Amino acid sequence: MQIKDLCTIRVGYSFRSRVVDDPDGVTKIVQPKNISSDGTINFNGSVPLKTQVIPRSPLKKGEILVLNKGRFAAAVFNMPGNETWVTTASVMVFTLTTQKVIPEYISLYLNSTKGQRKLSSLQ
Repeated sequence: MQIKDLCTIRVGYSFRSRVVDDPDGVTKIVQPKNISSDGTINFNGSVPLKTQVIPRSPLKKGEILVLNKGRFAAAVFNMPGNETWVTTASVMVFTLTTQKVIPEYISLYLNSTKGQRKLSSLQ
């Protein structure tokens, strides 16, 4: 089974310029630096940046965020609350299309040594 058989893949929002905090923003941003290699989303005690952008495809709980530039990491988006969230274009968003597997398992596999070897062999 291939990943394309389990989910759809899109890239995050493409900001036209450097991402800066807008205290009056209505959308919170998950940046690549917030995605840890242990499969968690972490703001290290700080608050996430906000923007006025209203995305067509905001993040939904259970989506898998995968870094597509630089270091590799994958994490399941499960932020509490009803706020609108978006991620940047250097993050791919995997949305499961089946209930045969849970997103945490996909994230765990992608972050594992075996998953990393498989991904490396595809390049």
